Amino acid sequence: RTIIEYDIPYNSTGLEQVPTSLVVYDLLGKEVIRLVDGNLLPGKYSIAWAGVNKNGNRVASGIYFYSLRTGTFSDTRRMILLR
Repeated sequence: RTIIEYDIPYNSTGLEQVPTSLVVYDLLGKEVIRLVDGNLLPGKYSIAWAGVNKNGNRVASGIYFYSLRTGTFSDTRRMILLR
């Protein structure tokens, strides 16, 4: 199980919910699983990824990327999954 921590930045309009997605991709850029897809308030969050794809199947050890996208902010980071 991998814990992904992320921040949704505050914007000039205050504490409004913003559309947010957090998606895990493989090295080829193919979507593995969408962990977050909804409206969230700015702040600090964490989510556990069990190392499975969107069908619930275990994925192989290796390098993966997760991409956080909110209203006007996006960030992509690398992670290593070891089994």
